[in-house]
Amino acid sequence: FIVKALDQARKEPEAVFFLDPIDPSIIPEYYEEVLTPTDLSMMRARATRNGYWSVSEFHSDLDLMARNCHTFNDPAKRPEN
Repeated sequence: FIVKALDQARKEPEAVFFLDPIDPSIIPEYYEEVLTPTDLSMMRARATRNGYWSVSEFHSDLDLMARNCHTFNDPAKRPEN
């Protein structure tokens, strides 16, 4: 179930930002602000090796991915252009 859900989510246009880990050579400050990174590829790898014991664990990783996005993209932290 979880692998199928992740495969479906990866097809969504908005998923492009969450498909793979952030490249530190492109955005090095990401890893200074986000201490527990995750993305859809990491979640899929965990799911395929039966790393989720429950749907709530999977949901926790989805929440973590969303919190990471909000943490890094918080407009209050970014200088105005």
